[in-house]
Amino acid sequence: MRKLSSFVFIAVLLLVACGGDGDNSNVDKMSNVDKMLFTWVDEKHNIFTMNSDGTNVKQLTANSKGSYRPSFSPNGERILFRRVPNNSKESEVFTINTDGGELKQVTDLYGENGNAEWSPDGKQILFENFNYEESETDIYLIDVDGTNLKKLTDDNFSNFNAQLSPDGKKFLFNSNRDFQDEGIDLFVKNIDGTGLRQMTTGLRVWHIANWSPDGKQIVFNASKEGLDEIYVINSDGTDLRKLANGYNVWNEARWSPDGEKILFTSDISASNEIYVINSDGTDLRQLTNGYDVWRDVHWSPDGSQIVFMSTRYDESRQQPSILTMDSDGSNIVILEQDGVVVEWR
Repeated sequence: MRKLSSFVFIAVLLLVACGGDGDNSNVDKMSNVDKMLFTWVDEKHNIFTMNSDGTNVKQLTANSKGSYRPSFSPNGERILFRRVPNNSKESEVFTINTDGGELKQVTDLYGENGNAEWSPDGKQILFENFNYEESETDIYLIDVDGTNLKKLTDDNFSNFNAQLSPDGKKFLFNSNRDFQDEGIDLFVKNIDGTGLRQMTTGLRVWHIANWSPDGKQIVFNASKEGLDEIYVINSDGTDLRKLANGYNVWNEARWSPDGEKILFTSDISASNEIYVINSDGTDLRQLTNGYDVWRDVHWSPDGSQIVFMSTRYDESRQQPSILTMDSDGSNIVILEQDGVVVEWR
C-alpha cells in the first residue's frame, strides 16, 4: 500500500468552490440527491460534497484543526461533524448547511465530543463524550439547537459507537461493562436510557454495528480466535449467527438499502477486497480483485452501485482514488476527484 501524502493537492484546490465555514457567497444550494460527502486525508481533513460522478466539488469547511466524520441530515439540508474549535483543544459537535453556510456549534461539554449521528427526524443528535478525568466514554442525546442535553449512559464503563435504530426508539452501542474474556460487547438501550439489554458475551466488538433498514436485525464485526468476522443477530438478542466463516473483515459491514445483502471488505486474498453476501449467509461473492480497498465501502441510495477507495489504482495521485462500480462488481469507474467518501445519498 502506498504512503499517503500529508499535503493538499494544489491543482484540485483550484477546482473547489470553497464555502469556508459559514461563507456561502457565490455557492449554489446543492441538490438533496445523488451526492457524496467526502474528506481529504491530510493535516486539515476538511469536508467536501460532490456529484456521484465526481463533478461539482464544493468545499464546506476550512478549519486548520480538521473536521471529521460528517453525515447528512435526514432531509439533506445540513451536515453534522466533529471538529476542534480554533480557541480550544477539545473537539465539539457542529452542524453546517450543505452550501457551507450557517456553521453552528451544538455541544459544549468538557472532554472530547464526537461520533455523532442524527435522529431519524433530524431534531436530535446522539453523540459520545470522553471525560479525561474519569477516563470514560458516555453517550448523550441533545437537541439540534444545543439544548435539552441528556446523558443516556452513566456508569463506570466506556460506552461508545452508538447507533440509533431506524425508528429512533433504541440505540445500540459497544461497552466494556462485561469483563468476560476481556470482551467489548454489544448492548441495546431505549432512547430514554432504560431497558439495557446485553446482545453478545466475550466477542470483542470493536467496530460500529449497524441496524438493518427495518430495525429487526443488527450486523457487526467481532474478534474471536484471531479473526474479526461478521455476525448478525436479531434486535431482540436472539439467533446470533456468523456469516462468511473464516473471512477476516477490516471495516464496518453494511446492509444494502433493501436489507437483503451485506457489504464488507476482507484480506482473505492477497489484498483487501470487496465482498457481498446475502443476509442469510448464502451467495458469498468477491466483487473486486487487486484494488487493495481502503477504509469503508458504501452503497448508493438505491443499492444499484457501490463506492470505494483504493490506494493502489493510481500511484501518482495524492489522495486515495475514489471509484464506483455496479453492485455486481461490473463497470468499475475511477472518478476525477480523490478523497475518502463517508456517505452517498
